[in-house]
Amino acid sequence: MTYIEPGTREYKRARLALFIAGLVPFISIYTTQPTMPLFAEEFSVSAPVASLSLSMTTGLLAITLLVAGSVSDYLGMKKIMVLSMILTSILGVLSTLSPNFYTLLLFRTLLGVFVAGVPSIAMAFIGRTFNPLHTSMIMGFYIAGSSIGGMSGRIVTGVLTDFFNWRIAIAAIGVLTFLLSLIFMYTLPTTQTPKTKKLSWGAIYGAYKMHVTNRKLLPLFMLGFLLMGSFVSIYNYIFAYPSSLSS
Repeated sequence: MTYIEPGTREYKRARLALFIAGLVPFISIYTTQPTMPLFAEEFSVSAPVASLSLSMTTGLLAITLLVAGSVSDYLGMKKIMVLSMILTSILGVLSTLSPNFYTLLLFRTLLGVFVAGVPSIAMAFIGRTFNPLHTSMIMGFYIAGSSIGGMSGRIVTGVLTDFFNWRIAIAAIGVLTFLLSLIFMYTLPTTQTPKTKKLSWGAIYGAYKMHVTNRKLLPLFMLGFLLMGSFVSIYNYIFAYPSSLSS
């Protein structure tokens, strides 16, 4: 198999594309976190209910991640990532048209399903298409994009909401991520990664059963679950209960 090597034109394009691949999903996920008090006020729901605008997204993301990677082996990695990013952007824009909180929650739930197409595949794509001796740098660009995306999703939405309103802020983020998705589509090289001819759910189930029953891996799974859960919950508390922090 021919790998993408450092210094080539393909490598430079892929570096930009994978930075965007980290950026777009996490900007889209965390746009609603700073606007939770506004949801509570506008839609007359409690703070815990308002936090579902993020919890439903991350919850469905966690579930869909388990399947998206296997589907990509059948349909193709780049195709799934491009489709995921474009649909995520469109759902972000559509969510701003929500007439009530339940409609908003539906869009955010669907966003959690479709956004999984990138984080479940990006690292596998790097491992398959880049020289194993030089993957650390390209992996760093993807992780940097993820980190910047998570924080900018909160900060940019908050700033734009102060100047306009939450609907305009989230719509602007959706348009931005859509444009970035197009850049990703045209800059990520199309590689000849082998595809699975037939999608076997039995094989997928067997693979996950093997991992879940591995006692050495279970603590790592739980560690990731608890750390990420507490991380997001702390931000939810800060944004959803701002009055309790000032008292």
